[in-house]
Amino acid sequence: MKRFILLISFLSYSYAWFIDFTITNSINFLNFSREFTTFIKSNAGGETSTSCSSLNNENYTCEKSHQEVSSQGGYSIYDLKCEDATCKLKIETDNVEFNIEVICYGEFDSNPNDGGFENKSESCEFRRSFQLYLNGTVEYED
Repeated sequence: MKRFILLISFLSYSYAWFIDFTITNSINFLNFSREFTTFIKSNAGGETSTSCSSLNNENYTCEKSHQEVSSQGGYSIYDLKCEDATCKLKIETDNVEFNIEVICYGEFDSNPNDGGFENKSESCEFRRSFQLYLNGTVEYED
């Protein structure tokens, strides 16, 4: 019976993961852009990243559907959708799809065009740890 419980636990558990999420605002007299970058790593090995950027977009939205495969080929990420300070993306591993969400709580200039001709850049960084289970569940550690 103990072996059966151990086997069920092993089959339902995947690996520990983390995602580094960075938002960078770049402002100059011609335009304003916000770049969203995600870097994902699993303790099983392999890493990958994806990004998108909005240019002169008041809603700070962007999307990237292209699939990025991890460096060791065990998982892929795709369907990045970002708005304001939040991004959602999908991770696929072992033929299971997981929906991941990250938010950066930095303070950004709410009126980027008020700076006149001043060039400036500001960023927000956030790391989120999580576990993925083969039944499709995501458990965030924060």
